[in-house]
Amino acid sequence: VFDERERAIAIPGSVQLDDGRSIHAEPIAGTATGTSAPPISVEIDADGLTDLRVRFVRPGDRFRALGAPGHKPVRRCLGEKGIPREERGNVPLVLQGDEIVWIAGVEIADSVRVRPTTTRRVRLSLGGVRGS
Repeated sequence: VFDERERAIAIPGSVQLDDGRSIHAEPIAGTATGTSAPPISVEIDADGLTDLRVRFVRPGDRFRALGAPGHKPVRRCLGEKGIPREERGNVPLVLQGDEIVWIAGVEIADSVRVRPTTTRRVRLSLGGVRGS
């Protein structure tokens, strides 16, 4: 199903969201620092990344969070992170194919975590302030 709010994002590149925020993707050189970045800026394993897209949460979306044993509904992940029910549909998602790789500002997917064997990394960041 085509979503008029769905946008492709290049690496490097950025996407402007309708609500005033933006998502940026940039390759990172050097080795991983191992420090945890704030959730508005994350590093992911870029080995095998191809077509990144940005869209908002849809009913039925599922996600495997960093370190989680399995998938669960995105809306449940958001609830567990304290995001109010009325705000959950406004959370941007970054996808590769059909897989959600980052719930923007919240959590990355376990499948894209940076490992010692990672050879390419991408920094994803959420910028701007959401308009009303």
